[in-house]
Parts: sequence; C-alpha cells; structure tokens
Amino acid sequence: MFSAMPGFDSPSLLRTKRQALGLTQNQLAWASGVSPITVSRIERGAHLPNKRTARALASVLNVNPDHLRIRENKDRDAEHFAGVGAPDPT
Repeated sequence: MFSAMPGFDSPSLLRTKRQALGLTQNQLAWASGVSPITVSRIERGAHLPNKRTARALASVLNVNPDHLRIRENKDRDAEHFAGVGAPDPT
C-alpha cells in the first residue's frame, strides 16, 4: 500500500530539508505547486503524498522522491494541488 526507502521518514525529511533551506511551509507549497495545507499535513504525518506531489516537493527540496513515503492508490491529484501556476491535474 505504501512505498518508501527503509530508514526514511517523510514528515521528518520534509521538515528538516525545508527548514535547512530556510523555507516556510507556504513558500514550499508555492514553489512546488501544492497547497499549504497539504505540506502541513504531510509534515505532521497526517497525510501521505501521491507520486506527483512527492515528485514536486522533492524537486524543490533537492531530495530523491524515492526517499519519500507515498500513496500507491490512484486517487485524483487535484485535491493536493492549488493556487496560481499549479500543475494541471488532468
């Protein structure tokens, strides 16, 4: 159901990398094209990103997306993307 590299914790990795880059959750959300609420929920461990969201966050944070735990199901990506300039979920 979930996929991750052993030894990696998505919430800790995201928070640690974001803070090391001096980014707020809102700045990370804007730069990656995901909603701020999604970033917050992932960092709290309340949500697992889908593959598309994981790739977007990993790109901004300069981490391998394979190091992030992701959802394997085919839920629509649209609920995780928001804002001007966000990727088209279709």
